[in-house]
Amino acid sequence: EKEMAGNKGDSKAKKSLGLGDFYLIFYNVVLAGGWLYILLKANEVIKTWKTTEDIMTAKNLYKHIEFILQIFQTAALLEVVHAATGLVKSNAILVFLQVLSRITVVWLITYLFPAVIPFIFTFF
Repeated sequence: EKEMAGNKGDSKAKKSLGLGDFYLIFYNVVLAGGWLYILLKANEVIKTWKTTEDIMTAKNLYKHIEFILQIFQTAALLEVVHAATGLVKSNAILVFLQVLSRITVVWLITYLFPAVIPFIFTFF
C-alpha cells in the first residue's frame, strides 16, 4: 500500500504545465513587473518630499503613477475572466466585486472627485 500511495504522489508531482499554466505565469510576471514599476516610480516621487504637507497630501504622487496604475488595475479584469472560465479556482463573483471596487476608485472616484486624490494615498 505504501508503494501505491507513493506512486500516486509521484504522478501528481510529474504533471506537466499546460498552456493555461504558461499563460498564468506570463500574466503574473507582467503584472508583477507593472507593480514593481509603480513602486519604483512612487519611490522617486516620495524622495522629493520635503515637508509634512508634502507627505500628508502625497504631493504629486498620483500625477506620476496615474496612467500606469489605471492600466494595471484595469488589467485585473482578466482575473474575473480567469475565474469565470475555470482557469483559476476562485469564485468569479467575489473576484469581480474585489476588482470592481479597485477600478471604481482608480477610474470613477478620481475623475468625479479629483479633490480626494491626496486622501486616497494617506490611508495606505
